[in-house]
Amino acid sequence: MLELVVIGATLALAAGASGAQLHRRILAARTFAEYATSRKHVFVPAPSKPKGASPRVEGERDNVRFAIDLYRLGDIVRTRVATTLTHAHLGKFSAVRRRGGTYDFTADSHDLEEAVRLHSGDALATLSARPDVWLAGDGARITISWQGIETNPLLLDAACELVTSLATVQRPCQPYR
Repeated sequence: MLELVVIGATLALAAGASGAQLHRRILAARTFAEYATSRKHVFVPAPSKPKGASPRVEGERDNVRFAIDLYRLGDIVRTRVATTLTHAHLGKFSAVRRRGGTYDFTADSHDLEEAVRLHSGDALATLSARPDVWLAGDGARITISWQGIETNPLLLDAACELVTSLATVQRPCQPYR
């Protein structure tokens, strides 16, 4: 009898977890579809395979294309806004939000760090309300992400503005050595 209770409780927990995942997928799809429509971007529904794939918003700002999607890091769902650099090579940098809303910056050079700080200040301040904000550039792609499924269109706007404005920044000149 006890085994039946344990099996029933396990199945109930599994069904609840599956229901929570379905709810998150529906929330993400609805949020992204509404955002894309309101901003005249393109909504791309999640493909049926691979399992766990995210719906996406594809847009353009100042001739720079960007994408908004979700990804999973362990058990945590994160919102991501990214752009690929097509004409510029900004260099490698990162900014990670710490407690108290401050960011730890690292970059290939001090000039690049200052350029990133200058072009990202207001947007990073806006996004500081979100937990675990990461901004990174690897020289070919700029990405900002944070924990959770974002439903606030103003925060998505700020993130889109940030990645597209950084995509137009020219790498500070480095002297030849």
